[in-house]
Amino acid sequence: MNTHTIMSWSSALLIAVASLSFAGCDNASGERAETHAEKALESAERSVEKETNEASREIKQEKREFKRASRARLNAIDRELERLDQKMEKAGAEAAAEFEEEMRELNAERREIDRELEQFDDSTERAWSDVKTGINKALDDLETSLDRAEDRYDSEG
Repeated sequence: MNTHTIMSWSSALLIAVASLSFAGCDNASGERAETHAEKALESAERSVEKETNEASREIKQEKREFKRASRARLNAIDRELERLDQKMEKAGAEAAAEFEEEMRELNAERREIDRELEQFDDSTERAWSDVKTGINKALDDLETSLDRAEDRYDSEG
């Protein structure tokens, strides 16, 4: 349950408790109703706080898992970049010169993803979904570009 949903439920609950507690009561029963309403309000606040904390923990866990998986993908990309670089070195200066610019671009994309992952921890709950989508797309694009570069190199080298 996200924070927005929790806050919507808690607002509705607070309004309902307040309305019921003061409707049509004489003084003595009004005081009892007020005490009952206060207890209900405290219970609702504890419940909302508990739900908010649980949602926050879930989001933090999801972020940790996503970051771990993204780092694993980056490590695989690093191995592929290194392997392609070694292939080019063995192929000679002419082949390496043709792919040098492309390798620079691939490495720059890789560094940008790394920067995004470093800033990832600072993302808010709402921004987290956008950040996650952006990082996944950047990783997908980089993997595709790397595969294309390797295919071109293999066909030309």
